[in-house]
Amino acid sequence: IGSIAYVNGIKYTLGNNGVWEELQHLDDEDIDYEELVNSLIDYSFTQIDDKFIYKLSRSKHASDNDFSKIDAQSVTTVSSGILYSSLIEELNFPNLIDLKEDGEYFLGGYLPNLKTINLPNVLTTINFSSGVFPKLETLNIDNVIRRSSDTLSNQFDYSNIIDTLNDENSQNHDYYTQIYGDDEIPNKAPIKNISIKYWKEIGNDEFKDLVDLEYVDARNAYICGSDDNNPFSGCTNLKSVNINSVKNVCDNIFKNCSYLESLYCKNLISIPSGMCYGCNKLTKIDSNAINIGDGAFGYCSTLIDVSLPNATSIGIGTFTYCTDLTDINLPNVINISNGAFSNCSSLTDVILPNATSIDNGAFYYCTSLTDINIPNVTSIGSGAFNNCSSLTDISLPSVTSIDDGAFYFCTSLVDIYSPNVISIGNDAFGGCRNLTDFNLRNAADISDGAFNNCTSLTDVSLPSATSIGKI
Repeated sequence: IGSIAYVNGIKYTLGNNGVWEELQHLDDEDIDYEELVNSLIDYSFTQIDDKFIYKLSRSKHASDNDFSKIDAQSVTTVSSGILYSSLIEELNFPNLIDLKEDGEYFLGGYLPNLKTINLPNVLTTINFSSGVFPKLETLNIDNVIRRSSDTLSNQFDYSNIIDTLNDENSQNHDYYTQIYGDDEIPNKAPIKNISIKYWKEIGNDEFKDLVDLEYVDARNAYICGSDDNNPFSGCTNLKSVNINSVKNVCDNIFKNCSYLESLYCKNLISIPSGMCYGCNKLTKIDSNAINIGDGAFGYCSTLIDVSLPNATSIGIGTFTYCTDLTDINLPNVINISNGAFSNCSSLTDVILPNATSIDNGAFYYCTSLTDINIPNVTSIGSGAFNNCSSLTDISLPSVTSIDDGAFYFCTSLVDIYSPNVISIGNDAFGGCRNLTDFNLRNAADISDGAFNNCTSLTDVSLPSATSIGKI
């Protein structure tokens, strides 16, 4: 006997001549639960229709068996909607490819106990709007064709049902009460895990306000919302997101997602402003992005591993208050913007071999900083290393200008090597009370208080100075 199909209550077999032949008509009393469920699993049934599981769940055998899981290993085609059973908790159709009628009613009606939908190989669209799933947690629709007219957020939105249940004057109040009774219906399905690995596009507001959402795998999507639209708006419980193929995302896309632990975004061209601001459980970032926007990782207090090998610019406050960050190596960065690493209190080592400028307050209050490698930097902004109290010596071979308060209150600083510096701003080294030696042989313009309260400095030589303020 070849493949078996179940269509319109009739069981068929595909004979050797390639013709479907009727075996028997299956009424409720005729259905053998164990035989049919085993047929799903042992690769007998390849095609079923809307009456299959409905009749199965109502058969005389259903109440005597565990009907919580439908494990339809063999089914590749479903001719129309099939699911109406309140008993089902897990639906597994790993080889289902074809949904007739574009799955318009595939998951129709009220499925109060359904927790898992696994349809990884379906190649048609599915309309989840025709069903209600108040306990749904896992959704695997890796290959489903995205319905461009409707987001997943909208398809799992039950707010209209709640409004109707709460309005006794509503036209459908009695009807809905009959269906849902006293069951608790959430505003949105409580989905925690979504796998859409082969979707090409994540739409605007795609997951909006799915507040229980924790894990999203969209590793092959190349579009994720628009420049001013956040697909993850309101997803406050996100823990892991894979958008490894996406090139661009909007500003603040994961801002204040305080539970976000893992983010896979290897191929972003740019990391936008505020992308992970306030994600205080994020520990690692690995991306090929070229530009890193303002505040992108600000207040990511547990961030310890940063790999940005292609980055050329770091925005304002990009890593401010990343208090667990201990070392940073940015081999291609040219510019470090204002406050980029300010208040990174655990930062000890900085390697910036190609950087040419460090802007105002870039490393302000990095109190653990001991080693910094900046051989090509030519300018250091105001307060750039202000209160870096563990810094003992610094080599600035290419620097020509040091702005106001650049090393103010670096109380452990003993030695400075900056042979090409020309101008030194107000209070540039003020309060460096342990400073004993410096090489500033080309310094010409020394501003007021440049060495104010450098109480250990006993011998000063500035052979090229042409202007010296009040020291």
